[in-house]
This record gives sequence, structure tokens and C-alpha cells, in this order.
Amino acid sequence: MKAFYQYCGLITLVLAGFTACQTNHSDSLTQGAKPVTDSFPNRNIHYPNLISSQTFGDSIRLEVEKRGDTLIKHYIDLKGTADDNFDDSYDATCTYRYIANGPSPQDAYQLNALQYRFLFDSKAIGLWCDSVVDKIASDPDSRIEKKNVYYLQKVVRNKLQGDYYFVLPELLEHFAPHIERTDNGPEPLGVLVEYYSTEFSGGKNYSIVTAHDTTNFIHHNDYMR
Repeated sequence: MKAFYQYCGLITLVLAGFTACQTNHSDSLTQGAKPVTDSFPNRNIHYPNLISSQTFGDSIRLEVEKRGDTLIKHYIDLKGTADDNFDDSYDATCTYRYIANGPSPQDAYQLNALQYRFLFDSKAIGLWCDSVVDKIASDPDSRIEKKNVYYLQKVVRNKLQGDYYFVLPELLEHFAPHIERTDNGPEPLGVLVEYYSTEFSGGKNYSIVTAHDTTNFIHHNDYMR
């Protein structure tokens, strides 16, 4: 059930995450929010900073609380222990970073992902990879994933497509790309990165932001406990 909860969060809260990046808009939502009480017995929920609430059937309720620049997603098992003797409720703490669509670099490393083309400054990436490799060489006990850096260095230097599920999140952590659309859809304005953590997992969700909507396109799981 936890996997389904996370799926629901990806669908309904990417927009809520973008709201958190828009300070004035989110403040107005918070000011107009009212505490919510579930109609289900023994499942009373009260969040004074509620900005979003959605119920899925009779088993899941998702409530989003805003605390400064952080969103707390409350995944509520409405049936509690009544159906399987286990309460699957949990909270996810989420922070956000917005990466604006930058200018096209002269010497570009191109990475295609779904209907988007990402162009990064290949010289800047090469210098960064070299610095990380030097750090690994000078510190044998470094916890840096050596094979990841070497793989990234190889695909960028040789301008290979690579595995975008790995390469793109790694590059977006350090560099701002120029993003182009490869079909006739709306032009990308940037990328919204959601960093989430729960008691059992953590990772990142990447979404393309346009003038019309925000669409999740990569989920990157960093760890499981």
C-alpha cells in the first residue's frame, strides 16, 4: 500500500510542490486554509497549515501541510487496522528546488529524455568530473560512488546518450540545462525538483514546468530502510 501512496503523491502533489516555490500564492492558500476533520471514526486529522487535501476511495486520504518552505505530506490510512491489522499511515517531508531553463551552451552535451532534449555545458561538466576524480584519488576512503563519476565522465566526454535515469538527475544536481521540447507540446520553463524523505525511504522527483502545467517525468529513489 505504501507504493500506492507514493504514486498518489507524485500525481497530486507535484503541483502543490510548485506552489511552495511561489511564495505569494502559497501564503494566500495558507491564510485561507481551514483545519480538516475526517468523517471516519477514530481518524480525526487536524493540520492548521493545510493547503491541499484529497481522498482516494474509502482507504486513502492525502493531506498537505505547509511549514515555511517545506511541505509535509500526510498519507492517511483511513481504515487504520480494521482491514489488515496494520495502519499504513505515514508522513513525507518534502523540500523543493526550481531550476530555470537556461541559455543554450556553445559546446553542449545533449541528453534526450522522453519528449525533452537537455543541453548541458560539456566543458563545465568535464572540469567538475576531473575535480571529483582528483578528490577520490587523494582520499581513498572517500564515500563518493567512484563508478558513478567515471561513468558520467565517460558519457559526457564521448557525448554518449547514456542512461538518462541516472545521468540526468546527477547533472541536474550540479548544472542548469537548456531544455527543448522535441514534440509540439508547450515549451519548458524549467525543472522542479522535489526532495522527499520518509521513515522508510528517500529520493527525488523531477518535473517539467511549463506555462500550462507541471508534469513528473523521473522518480529517483536514493535509499530504502
